[in-house]
Amino acid sequence: MSGTPGSSRTPGAQSRGRATQYENLVGRTLRNGEYIIEAILGQGGMGRVLLASHTTLFVPVAIKQGLADQPIPEIVLAELDRLLHTDNLLRRTTANKLTEQDFPLSGGVHTDRFLREALLLARLQHASLPVIYDYFIEDGYWYLVMDYIPGPTLSAYMHKHAPLPPLEALNYGMQLCDVLEYLHKQTPPVVFRDLKPSNIILSPDGRVMLVDFGIARYFKAGQMNDTAEFGSPGYAPPEQYKGEAQTDGRSDLYSLGVILHEMLSGQHPVGMGRKLEALHVINPAISPVLSGLVTVATRSGPGNRFQSAHNFYLALERSYMIEEHRTYQQSVLAVGANEPPPWLSTLPPSLEGKTQDVFQSTVH
Repeated sequence: MSGTPGSSRTPGAQSRGRATQYENLVGRTLRNGEYIIEAILGQGGMGRVLLASHTTLFVPVAIKQGLADQPIPEIVLAELDRLLHTDNLLRRTTANKLTEQDFPLSGGVHTDRFLREALLLARLQHASLPVIYDYFIEDGYWYLVMDYIPGPTLSAYMHKHAPLPPLEALNYGMQLCDVLEYLHKQTPPVVFRDLKPSNIILSPDGRVMLVDFGIARYFKAGQMNDTAEFGSPGYAPPEQYKGEAQTDGRSDLYSLGVILHEMLSGQHPVGMGRKLEALHVINPAISPVLSGLVTVATRSGPGNRFQSAHNFYLALERSYMIEEHRTYQQSVLAVGANEPPPWLSTLPPSLEGKTQDVFQSTVH
């Protein structure tokens, strides 16, 4: 959502318009001077994400901005105030488990998306999820104040480094399984529905962070299918874009399987419903176990995939152990042949040079 008239302009003019718009935002203050905008972190069809500083605490925060196309229902404001504006952590964690059916819809697409994301994140607490601190409405926009998470998105990271070494890809996959298991064990279960590399941030400490709950929903027992078709082409499972069944935890696991395939193959998924080529066909060096795991995760029928994030995690953990053993064997063979081990090239340049020196001094 750009909020800027003149969509028929040329791409160059549009780019200049966006740059001017960004310049106009940077340096502005929000909420009576409480926050100052430092930069624009991203912009999509549903809003912007701003990097801002708290002017009294001097800490960076991310602020999500969206169009307030309808007023927020009073019952929702009361719930957000109860969840966010309290010092009693126990009260927050033991709050009543209200589902989205308990809240009247505002009638605005952007506002309803805000309600969904704000209420879900305010109720959730996990190391791989951003923390919501505050919300406010100003000049026709709503704002969500949350953790600023430095680091590239997995999408940007893969653009530079894919295909990733199996151990690295499995590490990210296991972390994602952990947070998905947490979401799916909520009462009722939370289905993320938009798992893709651009919604995953790799923090400097190596933690995977899951962001953008704009189309996440609660699973509704007895419902035949989703009320609306959402999802990203290539990552969304068939039941999500065909409307054949209600999405559930297995839908998120399909998306994770596609991401694993992309990390290991370096190939971006194309279109909806396209069967992914087996990893060991793309790269014979990938083990049959790892290739088969991804094939199971991305089967078209939900009943033929991994049935829970916990089971998926156990399979990834087992595959990680196998890949560790294979990496060790390759290193031993490389030492015997007086060649650098294959994993050496996956290290950062500064560390690679030092490790190369140690390796050479060991074999001579």
